[in-house]
Amino acid sequence: MAEAEELRHPGRAATDAKAETVMRGLLASYSYRTPTATPGPQALPRRSPRNLTNMSTAKRSDTPAKLEPGIVTLPITPVSLAKRRVTPTSSSRKRKHEAVDDDYLPLPPPLKRHPSAPSSRSKAQKKQKRGYAAPETYAHLNGLPDHLGFELDVLFCGINPGYKSAESGAHYAHPANHFWRCLHQGGFTPTRISPSDGYLLPEKYNIGLTNIVERPSAEAKELSKAEIEASVQALLDKVRCHRPRVVCFVGKLVWDAVVRVLAKLTPEKPTIVPKKGKSAKTSSPFIYEHLQPYKLVHTGGPVTETLFFVVPSTSGRVVSHQLNDKIVLFLKLKEIVGELQNGACDTSAFAALDVSTFQLPGGLAASGDSTIHP
Repeated sequence: MAEAEELRHPGRAATDAKAETVMRGLLASYSYRTPTATPGPQALPRRSPRNLTNMSTAKRSDTPAKLEPGIVTLPITPVSLAKRRVTPTSSSRKRKHEAVDDDYLPLPPPLKRHPSAPSSRSKAQKKQKRGYAAPETYAHLNGLPDHLGFELDVLFCGINPGYKSAESGAHYAHPANHFWRCLHQGGFTPTRISPSDGYLLPEKYNIGLTNIVERPSAEAKELSKAEIEASVQALLDKVRCHRPRVVCFVGKLVWDAVVRVLAKLTPEKPTIVPKKGKSAKTSSPFIYEHLQPYKLVHTGGPVTETLFFVVPSTSGRVVSHQLNDKIVLFLKLKEIVGELQNGACDTSAFAALDVSTFQLPGGLAASGDSTIHP
């Protein structure tokens, strides 16, 4: 039959063979050419039914690849399918969905910080300010005993015992407090005294220690204004009994409370001369370098007057006066004490205090325990 067809149409078989060869070459041109003749590993089929259709397409494309040596058709992997556009009419939403690999899960959304839980840094920046603290707040702490003696050169009076001082049982015991350094460099002691040896001051150096308020607290702001003023009466009783030459208030806050009470006890007000060029309504800055214009007069004995001096608080938290500034004021106080001992200090313009009728019930018993050195 084939021979008859060849005789009827000579050369047709050769033409068909040539056409078949051209068709095979054309189909082979659409096959993927790998750099090597070794086929890649067989990829696992995807679970999606969409991939099953693509896999069937890949199987049909294997036929031309077997006809030419060196031409290998790799199976379509999930990654290659993800990058392949199925039809030119596919929407952008569908293309984005196909570009997601099933082997990678979406990341969880970021955790939202609760607004009521600020970071530790913000807590440090916003330090809570202390206010008044009732006495029971620090009821577990004990007060400090006074270190007193008769006719001392200086009686240092603080606001109240601090937390560290109450714990250790010593005045000005906090390591950051400047008191003991100022006392030494101000010329009152030849060496720096330890806070635990403060009880030796009256006997060895004629210096005393006390506080206007007995109860301890972490800060002076935890004391009320009325509480401080109510303690002035007990302090004046101590001064009248022990007759120191100078009462040095360690902290202007203490002196302000004393002045408010002294204004009620003093019939005559000390005259303050305003500076030139200043209005009468303009208040002049507080002067630390001089004695305050008040005196407590005593009858009999070597010390006839008690005068008042003020230095800034020796707490390390005070930034208005640095350590050197405080030492200068202690040196000035030492100089004033020397003038009083030599009788070279004129106090005639000072207002005399009358505390003869100003008594606390029970006398000094209301002011706490005292260490008396005759």
